[in-house]
Amino acid sequence: MPEIHTSSRLEADFARIITEVDIGSSLRNVFRRKKKQRLPCPNTPEELRKLIDTDDSKPVCRCDQCDPRLYESYCNCVLRLHHHPKLKFKGVANEFGYQCYEPLTMASPFRSEAMTLTRTAVRYFDRPIDTLNTTQLTALKNIQNWIQYYMSLIFPNTPAESPASLNEVFSIPSIRDLWTQINVLFFGSDMFYRKSKFRWLTEFHIQYPDVMGAAWRDYYYNITIEPTLDSFDMLGTLLHEICHSFFQQYSCQSCRSRAGNLCSDGHGRAWQILSSAMERKFTEFTGLPIDLGRFEAIHTIGKAGLSCLLYTTLGIGNWRGRP
Repeated sequence: MPEIHTSSRLEADFARIITEVDIGSSLRNVFRRKKKQRLPCPNTPEELRKLIDTDDSKPVCRCDQCDPRLYESYCNCVLRLHHHPKLKFKGVANEFGYQCYEPLTMASPFRSEAMTLTRTAVRYFDRPIDTLNTTQLTALKNIQNWIQYYMSLIFPNTPAESPASLNEVFSIPSIRDLWTQINVLFFGSDMFYRKSKFRWLTEFHIQYPDVMGAAWRDYYYNITIEPTLDSFDMLGTLLHEICHSFFQQYSCQSCRSRAGNLCSDGHGRAWQILSSAMERKFTEFTGLPIDLGRFEAIHTIGKAGLSCLLYTTLGIGNWRGRP
């Protein structure tokens, strides 16, 4: 009689294989012999790449560029009526003499498919500085002035000069103003001010002790950040949560493609592509090496065993891991 393998037995056997053999040489055998078990969770960007390269099944990428019919089909969404934001060139050149896009307009009674939002927003802000429109350039100057004002806090001379708690230094209106300028720079306009709130994470979500920040929607669009972070982590976490808030406000909640593009925790394909571009351009615009925690998001998805189609080369877009 063949031996019966329980799920716990399979997991224990799989853990033994991964720890005893190099991950790059063992993954092919794991995929061939135990295909129904959970994939190993990568702990580094290099392990993620090996995981993708050694997957014999080669899952088909379902992004909007590889499978456009999925997104054009009426079967994708029961609502069918979507907003399609358009990029239009202005007839007047900007202050540098370059033709630029008109400010992007997201406001609409209808929501947009997540990848449509992502591609449109990235095309809008992923441009050289001298080709941005006047609204974007003004927002960028305001961000640079904000950073200059808090320069002594972001770049302390000694670790002892770092603030013990950010909520004692950065007022809530100052962070909300930075949130506004980031929205204008990257997405064309700010969300309704009276419909959004920023709070320091002092009493909210205390049941999640490892949380650095959170974005959620009730009557308001809320962002909260742990005040014990350093200033760099605070800025990266703020941009991380702004990406979530952007999709919460404008993306359609009924599209079938949402399962792979945003996932249940919000860190799917669309979020990865948008946050990758925002991280790269914010660093270029300000000179600050900001980290939005994109690999940490993939690592969390892997630990939870969520199937978001992130383990494909095309499914993670132009994602780049930190060395």
